[in-house]
Amino acid sequence: MIMMKRLLITWLSAIMSFTAIAQQSNTISFLGIPVDGSKAEMENRLRTEKGFFYEDNNWQEAGILTGNFNGYQVHVSISDYNGLVKRVMVSYPYMSETQVKILYNELFRQLSKNEKYVVNMFDSTGELNEDEDISYEISVNSKQYQNVFVYPPWETLKDYVKRIENVQNPDDLSQDEELMSFYNSTHKDGKEDSAAILFWILEHSEGHVWFTIVTGVNYGDYHIILFYDNKKNKANGEDL
Repeated sequence: MIMMKRLLITWLSAIMSFTAIAQQSNTISFLGIPVDGSKAEMENRLRTEKGFFYEDNNWQEAGILTGNFNGYQVHVSISDYNGLVKRVMVSYPYMSETQVKILYNELFRQLSKNEKYVVNMFDSTGELNEDEDISYEISVNSKQYQNVFVYPPWETLKDYVKRIENVQNPDDLSQDEELMSFYNSTHKDGKEDSAAILFWILEHSEGHVWFTIVTGVNYGDYHIILFYDNKKNKANGEDL
């Protein structure tokens, strides 16, 4: 219950301050590079602009790059769909249970403070307690540890808010179906409703960052995998 309250505070704080967020693209980025375009282009930019490299020919054939990210040397792989990048996967080094818990909590705090993202508390476990036995929980209870941060379409959100503020006649609002839909979804009794805005953000987010704990081949080894997903480029069942 305490963790849920803390997540809710983090969530609402981000929502209430969204109008002050600097202008940015609706496309999620990794190290400042949009998670979009061709896979080859993104791999090349990581190499030429961020110093990533292939450890040998086998790693190059597998499409796995090595480089520095957020204070660690990590492995990065990129996946695409229909020629467009849909995901960047970041694999942290293997470490002990104690170390992985520290990193897990550190990532949660870092992303919580980042104004680009909003935590999805419905799909997140939040910070781990010191006495959390992740070895037991994963092996016996098949528990998945993950935290999910959505990348809201801030520009779209700010555009809607600005357009509503500029409406002089209520009839003008009702004649704009798109704007009226947003208004009805995010307002209550004529006022912005934080919870409603929150659900709108979750429904319309165009990308998200999430991370999870994965067990290693050797007993007692764990590592964290971090994902940057562009939801616009993922498969939506069109091949079914």
